[in-house]
Amino acid sequence: MVTRQGRYNSAIVIDKSGELIGWQHKMQLVPPDEEAGCLFGEKILLFEVAGIKASIIICHDKRYPELCRLPVLAGSRLIL
Repeated sequence: MVTRQGRYNSAIVIDKSGELIGWQHKMQLVPPDEEAGCLFGEKILLFEVAGIKASIIICHDKRYPELCRLPVLAGSRLIL
C-alpha cells in the first residue's frame, strides 16, 4: 500500500460489497522491506468483521507476541 507519507508492506480486509474495513502496516521490517523503501507501521489498528473486533498480524510480526497481546487487550477477538 502506498500512502502520501510513504510506502508500507500492508494487509487489507475488504467486505463482500468491496468496501475497505480494515488494514495494518507491517510493524517489524525485514531486509527486503527495507531495501524496497518500506516504512514500518506505527500503531496496531482494530476494526470490525461481522460485528467482531479484529486486527491483523503480517508475516514476520508474528514472532513478536506483544503484537498479538496488545490488540487483544484493546478488545480484538479475531486476529488475521
